Amino acid sequence: MALVRSPDLFELLEAHGEALVRFRFAPDSSTPHIVAQRIIDLSIQIMLEELGPNLWEERLDRCLDYGHTFSKLLEMAATSELLHGEAVNVDGLFCVILSYARGYIGMTTVHRILNCKKSLNLPIS
Repeated sequence: MALVRSPDLFELLEAHGEALVRFRFAPDSSTPHIVAQRIIDLSIQIMLEELGPNLWEERLDRCLDYGHTFSKLLEMAATSELLHGEAVNVDGLFCVILSYARGYIGMTTVHRILNCKKSLNLPIS
């Protein structure tokens, strides 16, 4: 959601995500409690804004579907257990590469996204 819906959320994850994951969202010296709470609050707010007006899924063009293009195939073809969220993450990265190939984003953006995903210990392949 941070990539397609909220630059603020992406920047918070980019700056503080690694420490938050390491300390399981508990505050530490590098990441105050207010940052963790802001990430959680933004995530909830975005989900409610996206789901609320479309409870019966009458509109299928939803930001929430980002990462769900190829992920089902990845989940079915995985030789090891690949969790749904991990497959969605890899799908999202594939879409980032497609966006770059089509000229929608630059290599600087690709590297920012890749580095953020790595810092969060998310699978990239």
